[in-house]
Formats: sequence, C-alpha cells, structure tokens
Amino acid sequence: RKTVTLVTSHGIDPEVVHGLQLPLKLARIRVVACGEAPKQLLSSIGISSTVVPVGIEEAPLPKSRAELCKRCGIPPNATIAVSAIRLSDQKDPASMVSAVAQVDGLHLVLFGDGPLLEAMRMLALSHGAADRIHFAGYDREARAFLGAGDLVVLSSRWEGHVLVALEAMAAGVPLVATACPGIAEW
Repeated sequence: RKTVTLVTSHGIDPEVVHGLQLPLKLARIRVVACGEAPKQLLSSIGISSTVVPVGIEEAPLPKSRAELCKRCGIPPNATIAVSAIRLSDQKDPASMVSAVAQVDGLHLVLFGDGPLLEAMRMLALSHGAADRIHFAGYDREARAFLGAGDLVVLSSRWEGHVLVALEAMAAGVPLVATACPGIAEW
C-alpha cells in the first residue's frame, strides 16, 4: 500500500499515443515525461505529467579525427557526419542515408545496429554511396567519436529525450536533425 507507481515517458510514437489514454487513466498513476515533447503528446490525450530534466554523464575523452578516419578508411580532409542510432523505423535511417548520398564528398560514420542494418547497406549501395557511408556497428565508445566529425546527424521521426543531441552539444559539434517531436525543442 505504500508503493508508489510511476510511469516514465522517454518517448512516445505519435501514431500510438491514443492507445495509451485508457490504460493510463484507469491505472491512476503518476506519469513523468522526460522532456517537453512527451509531455505535449500525453497532454493531447488528456494525461497530465511532470517533466523531469534529464542530463548526460560527463563526456568521455574524445577520440581523434585521425583515429576515426583510420578506423573507417576516410580521407583525413573529407567532411564527416557522425551518427549514433538504433537502425529502426523510429530513427528513419533511410532518410539519413539518402540525404548523405546526395552530398558529394560527404562521408557518414553510422554507429549502431538494428533490424534495418542490411537494408541500409543495400540502400547506400543503390545510391552509389557505399564508399562514403561507413557502418561502424554498435560501439560503447561511439559517444567519444561524436567530436571527431564535422557534424552529428539525426533523422528520427519522433524522440523523447534524445541523448545524442545533448552529447553532440557537449562535444561542441553542430547537430543537423529533423524537426520532429523530441528534437525540435533542442
């Protein structure tokens, strides 16, 4: 009886938010939103929530640009975009790969894995950009490579509190991202 139930909302797919209305109202529990975007989505279905600020850990020692270039076989004078995402529909890696493929000379180092990995490799190949789009896989130290690039890119359809945006800012690297819920507020 003394237990307090709490639901934290780190991110909500706008297409399924209406399915949360009844369960959350019936449960009569406190809801905490990790950012303004989840709070606004919850509010749109009549659920009140409290925003709890989320931060990031101190930035790790940055990896050098030379190390990133060597690891991925990128010419040292190339323009490099870096991204660290889960390769899933929510993150919309197809838009990122397609956009990078259209910019001559731009290299993308994509840290992460997920269900769309092979499809993204094929997409890069079909765009003739397989030599400029480098799939670095999951790496616990990917965050340390953000500052080695010229920019960090995100193409998400929706986010909650997107840590990589904060990490890019902490690394002092420009962030180029879609203006979707969860990113636009940054």
